[in-house]
Amino acid sequence: MSAQYNDPAQEDEDEKYRRQQWWNGIQSFFIVAALAIVIAELVLAVQSRGLAQRAFSIANTANGIATEADGNANQALEYTSQVQNITGQVSQLNTEVNGQEEQLRNLTENFNGLQSIVRDLESAIASATGGGSAPIPTGSDSGFGSGSSSSSGYRSGGALVPKALPGWAIVATIVVSLQ
Repeated sequence: MSAQYNDPAQEDEDEKYRRQQWWNGIQSFFIVAALAIVIAELVLAVQSRGLAQRAFSIANTANGIATEADGNANQALEYTSQVQNITGQVSQLNTEVNGQEEQLRNLTENFNGLQSIVRDLESAIASATGGGSAPIPTGSDSGFGSGSSSSSGYRSGGALVPKALPGWAIVATIVVSLQ
């Protein structure tokens, strides 16, 4: 039989040694676990810092966009004000144009009336000289008989009435006499 070593002191020493080994293993496990937790927290902190920096960057971008939008809104208000100003000016110009159109209609009516008077005067002059209706002046007949066979420039019969006064001369005479 083999000799067994059953020394109680030695067994006690072996038990202490095994317990110490076990305790050292648990301590190492906890130290490694604690280090892993610390490393994980550091990684999370770094990631959180990166996320915080990214969030800060996004917030700055959003602030810049909001500032630009505010500037664009102010510019749009300014443009709207300018458009309203121009619209008012166009409306005023339209009113003035309408007034000018009314004045032009009045002038046209007056001119048409004046032309009627001139035709009546020409007819009266022609009747007074005994020649029916007065001839309408042409480019070669500019007033006092130029281009006609008569050298005196007056109608036959010795009257002191010009052969054919152009309509514009009669109108000019009337306008001058009205002033």
